[in-house]
Amino acid sequence: MNRLLDYMPELEIAFPAGAAGAGPMAYASASAPALEDDAEMADGAALLEAGAGNGDGLAPFLAGLVASAGPAGRTALRMPLGRALMSVLLQAATALMPFSSRPAQQKAAAIFGLELEGLSAEDKEFALARHFIRMARELIAGALASGPAVGVGREDAESRVQAALVQTARKYAPGLLHRTERQEPAGGRWQRSGKRIVVLNC
Repeated sequence: MNRLLDYMPELEIAFPAGAAGAGPMAYASASAPALEDDAEMADGAALLEAGAGNGDGLAPFLAGLVASAGPAGRTALRMPLGRALMSVLLQAATALMPFSSRPAQQKAAAIFGLELEGLSAEDKEFALARHFIRMARELIAGALASGPAVGVGREDAESRVQAALVQTARKYAPGLLHRTERQEPAGGRWQRSGKRIVVLNC
């Protein structure tokens, strides 16, 4: 699964256990943009804290972000859909973070399609964290919107998350799509085999 992310070998990680965590603020109402902005700022700061050091805080933080989507998110964490979501979120977070170094900031800004010139290093770090939160929320909402998590098997769950990832990348990570287009084989079929992509019928 994670076909977009499979083109970036450094994003390869194992599926984590889907356990609900605490930390992120609940989704704000669409009618309260100021509260939503406050939640995004708080979650961005919490993401930076979770990714500090060896990044052990990322998994519980991201699980909490899924749970903050409401009952559907909390249910998903106990199901294959939640594990698929956690896999993608952790792959992205561990590959891009920490945002503190200049190379990491340049890499993330290119993937996110952001222009950060003129900002201080600290402001760039925070801007990237907030953008990651927006992207993660969009991915979570997209995966949950396609139907209940109960009764969904692993393959269907991965397909749902992959579809949501493509839609999310178009809006929040266009650089990931562009990278995929440059590297995808022109013809034939392919399949995932461990950490490799095997091209068939070329």
